[in-house]
Amino acid sequence: MGVNTYSVAKDGQKQVSKNFKVREFACKDGNDQVLIDQDLVAGLQKIRDYFAKETIINSAYRTASHNQRVGGSSKSQHLLGKAADIRIEGVAPLLIAQYAEFLAMGGVGLYSTFVHVDSREGKVRWDQRSGTQKAVNTFGGQDKFAVQSADYQAVQSRFGFDDNTMAYLSQYKFAEALLQKLATKA
Repeated sequence: MGVNTYSVAKDGQKQVSKNFKVREFACKDGNDQVLIDQDLVAGLQKIRDYFAKETIINSAYRTASHNQRVGGSSKSQHLLGKAADIRIEGVAPLLIAQYAEFLAMGGVGLYSTFVHVDSREGKVRWDQRSGTQKAVNTFGGQDKFAVQSADYQAVQSRFGFDDNTMAYLSQYKFAEALLQKLATKA
């Protein structure tokens, strides 16, 4: 799809998908230019649709000077308009990371209060919840979301599990098997 260039002043209210506008991707330094990758937008929209809750973009496109000021990598996907740091009220960051992995997004970084997602070529995963970045192979999203999401939602609803509990349980194979068994009885 590619990266498009927008102007906040001219295009800020323009919808780039059903639930996202150009202004949400703007650099926090007030720069008028915004780069937005359409593959990133497609992934964010899928995340928004799945959780059926507002997906808040903390940071997306960054100018080089702003990226340096916030301590971003000199090779950050934010500089290319291909990355967003997101959060969803009431949804555990681990669960968001698992779903982003299920979607096969290029980069997925898990932090204590948000998730970094990007549309780079290839797969990169990291966990920075401890404050130190650690490379990981998976967050378990490929296995978890292979089960029909309706099944998980039925189990969650029937047994009153919140998103944090579902994310916690999905990390363990025995719990995964139990959730699948419960889903068939829901």
